Amino acid sequence: MEVSTIVFLGILLLLIILILVFRKPINLLIIRIRFGKFSYQFVKKFKKYANKSPYPYCFKDDIMPYLRLIVSKREVAEQFISEKEIHFENLDRSLTIDELIKKQGEPTCYNVFRIKNAELRAYGYTIHKFETNLKCVFFFLNGLFFMAEYLVDSIKEVDLNLVATSIFEQTEIKQTAPITNFVIDCKNNTSILFYENGFSLLIRYLDNNNQDFPKKSSVKENLKI
Repeated sequence: MEVSTIVFLGILLLLIILILVFRKPINLLIIRIRFGKFSYQFVKKFKKYANKSPYPYCFKDDIMPYLRLIVSKREVAEQFISEKEIHFENLDRSLTIDELIKKQGEPTCYNVFRIKNAELRAYGYTIHKFETNLKCVFFFLNGLFFMAEYLVDSIKEVDLNLVATSIFEQTEIKQTAPITNFVIDCKNNTSILFYENGFSLLIRYLDNNNQDFPKKSSVKENLKI
């Protein structure tokens, strides 16, 4: 056997061994290049290999009840109507994922879900607001921005009356008595949920009528939000 043939076979064998040893990282790299590092495909495969997400979770709740929270809490919350148009963090409803990352940078936490044929992503950041550090999460359905929220892990870290007053001032609603749970429906068909459960605080901004969504989206109908 010629030396060149032996060298070729040796290199081929080495490549096969390397591929077998590093097949998982190689497979992940291929998926990441094809679908993106925040894609459902990449995160799902990473979890399969590492038994954990490549990113810290923003939350671990079952996503459907979590999304419907504003519906379930509306019945027991004080309800208000505002004639003011509200935009979360003064951002337009046409916000894209690329624009978000360009503005906010890499997320400090991240979740991705597959709901029927749609991909739901949640990008979370730690920001300073209401005189405390809190989690700010942006939600996209098939790349379309439809919801965002502030999360305060401990209500001991924030003045609830101060925060509620700030929301009322923002929406131009006259309210002086302390309220712990309320929903505000705004002029631009955006709803705000202010909900505290004795431990944490959630302030959710929801676009109820994002015209960018397909009118016959079975996913949006399934979410019932």
